[in-house]
Amino acid sequence: MNTTVIEYKEMPIRLDDVKLFLRVDTDEENTLISTLLAAAISEAESITHRHLVQKVVRYVTDDVSTIPLAPCSAVSMTVDGQSVDSSLYAFLPSSMLGGEPFATCTVKEGFPSGSITVDATVGYSEIEFPSMIHQWVLGRVSSLYEQRESFATGTNFHEFGHDFLDALLDPFIIHGGF
Repeated sequence: MNTTVIEYKEMPIRLDDVKLFLRVDTDEENTLISTLLAAAISEAESITHRHLVQKVVRYVTDDVSTIPLAPCSAVSMTVDGQSVDSSLYAFLPSSMLGGEPFATCTVKEGFPSGSITVDATVGYSEIEFPSMIHQWVLGRVSSLYEQRESFATGTNFHEFGHDFLDALLDPFIIHGGF
């Protein structure tokens, strides 16, 4: 499925929280820490097959029965460029914390036929963000931050193994991907 991000809403973890976790009290390394935070969130998204940063994603489909993006909290649709009234479909958001990862949509009588464009709100707000994923991201940023010289020079680079920290993501993995 080809998706396009049309709007970023908010990051689920604030830079100040990461700096507190790292015990960094200056602003000199904000750019580095922000980059490591973005990399850790991207890695967590890749591992779990979930969108973690809240955003609006657009895609075109012929079937809206399952919204193949997780978590998904809202949708709006157009058919052949014309807005579809939400009374013509029933939307059931995906579970934010386990359970069924994908949202579902049932079209009702009068739903127009044609090429359907879906704008789906995906990801977690700061309040909804699962604490286990939050802790994993902080731990990953900490590892990258503390070992940044090794990674930069390549003298002591090794792949992180699956350990206790990685096990925090296990309940959130959607097998089969997005």
